[in-house]
Amino acid sequence: MKYISLNMILILGCLYHIFSKRIAVDVNPFISSMVTYFTALSMNVLLFLLFGKGKWVEEFSKVNKYSLLLGLAIGLYDLGYLLAYRNGWKPEKLQPFTSIGIIILITLVSVIVERHKLTMVNVIGIILLSCGIILVLK
Repeated sequence: MKYISLNMILILGCLYHIFSKRIAVDVNPFISSMVTYFTALSMNVLLFLLFGKGKWVEEFSKVNKYSLLLGLAIGLYDLGYLLAYRNGWKPEKLQPFTSIGIIILITLVSVIVERHKLTMVNVIGIILLSCGIILVLK
């Protein structure tokens, strides 16, 4: 399952950007997001009915505030990509740029908030990634 989930992330991440770039430019981005999330909701309901264990009420009682915060983050994240593509960003430039930005932000948060150690190898890796992004964006 470890490698199946990794492959899902890689393949679906690629499809995410391909499909995001192809959303009609004349549709209101909020309507497009509603359709996207209705589709995702419908898929998850179906998957729960087919493979889920437990009862609806029991499972919903286990949900904490982070599921709601994640929903907000994902919704705004998707909207950000949609608006970026509409404003001229190309997937081959936007995705690497945002990936390194996320890596740097997560690293800073983990060091400052979570008190994780940052080694010299980590710092060198971040510098090399940043140099790579600069080369990709040229």
